[in-house]
Amino acid sequence: MSIKITTRSFLLALSISLFGCSSSSSDADPEPTPAPAPAPAPAAPITYKITYAGNSLLSGYLGFVIDSKIMAEVKTQGGTALGAGTSENFAVANYVTPQVLDQMPKINAAFDPTKDVNVLVLWEGTNHIYYGATAKQAEESLLEVCRRARAAHPEWKIVMGSLLPRSEDDYPATQERDRLAVNVALRAVKASGNTLFHELADVAQDSRIGPGGTEKDKTYYHDLVHLNDAGQAVVAPIFAKSIVAVIKAGK
Repeated sequence: MSIKITTRSFLLALSISLFGCSSSSSDADPEPTPAPAPAPAPAAPITYKITYAGNSLLSGYLGFVIDSKIMAEVKTQGGTALGAGTSENFAVANYVTPQVLDQMPKINAAFDPTKDVNVLVLWEGTNHIYYGATAKQAEESLLEVCRRARAAHPEWKIVMGSLLPRSEDDYPATQERDRLAVNVALRAVKASGNTLFHELADVAQDSRIGPGGTEKDKTYYHDLVHLNDAGQAVVAPIFAKSIVAVIKAGK
């Protein structure tokens, strides 16, 4: 008899104990909800400077001013990610690439450390071939400009332009062959991942202005060498796309 009472008492006590635990658990305060993480602050717009070097295709020869067209395109394509931008143009009509090399102290002095990104746009090679350079010499001189720029300021972001056709009366018989060879070489350098230059503005790939013979089309060419306003309107967005890419990658 005592065993039954004891067992019953034990079961009763166990039931009370379990009921008490359950009540205590259900009456407990819920865990506080964590506060939401603050939204990240918007990135500050990127400031930049574009420095141009090359020949009459960039210099504003004949009154067709391409650097302002490129800058307008950069602002449009860059959108709100880009802040204040400035430019400086060292391109000179009739210059060959060795003369650009002579300008390197001035070009490197134009580097603006107050800007987030400095872009050097180089567009030459056609005059160098015209005045007697081989394709290899023209290519090597362009790459030497890049080497000297990066040696002075490793932070330079360099955009190279590919070479367009020309066929004025006294152009050398090798002009088109060597132009094409330089373009092939520049594309190979870009594809290799070499950072002597960062982007190739491959204007020669555009079917309106790039293939041999298109320089005779008065729609885009003022003469057999230089682009008119319509031709520059073709080129400017191509350069701008490469410039915006290096600005955004370089921040």
